[in-house]
Amino acid sequence: VTINGPGARLLTISGVTNPGARSAENPEVTTGIFNITTAASVNTTIKGLTLSNTEGRGINNTGRLNLSDVVITGHHYGIYNSGRLSVNRALIYGNSSGGVYLAASSTQVNISNATITNNNSSGSGAGIYSLTSDLTLNNVTISHNSA
Repeated sequence: VTINGPGARLLTISGVTNPGARSAENPEVTTGIFNITTAASVNTTIKGLTLSNTEGRGINNTGRLNLSDVVITGHHYGIYNSGRLSVNRALIYGNSSGGVYLAASSTQVNISNATITNNNSSGSGAGIYSLTSDLTLNNVTISHNSA
C-alpha cells in the first residue's frame, strides 16, 4: 500500500477532536490518523504530506511502515510504533506526550535525515522513547524536547 502526497508543504491531513479522543477518562487513545495493522509481509509507504492535530496518535503502526518527506505535529504521540518502521526526511515536532514511542515489540527501526524537536512528555523520552534495542539513527537531530 502506498500513499503519495504532493509534498508536506502542499498537503496537510488534520485530525479532529472526536468522542474517542484522549481525555481524563481515556488517556491512552490508540487510534491515529493512520492506523497501520498490515500483515508482516505487506509494506505500507506514506510520503509527501503533513499529519497534524489529533487528540491521539498521529500514526499508530503495528505493521511494516516506511515514512518519507513527512511532517508530524500536534498529536498525543507523533508516531506510536510496535512494528517495523523506517523514517527518512521527517520533521516531528510539537507532540504533547512524545515525538516517537517505540514499544518493546518494535523491530528494525531506522530513522534518518530527521529532526525531532519541541516535543513534551510528562514522563521520559519526549523526543524518542524506546523500549527496543533494534534502533538505528543516522543524521538525526533530537533537540529542545522536554520531559
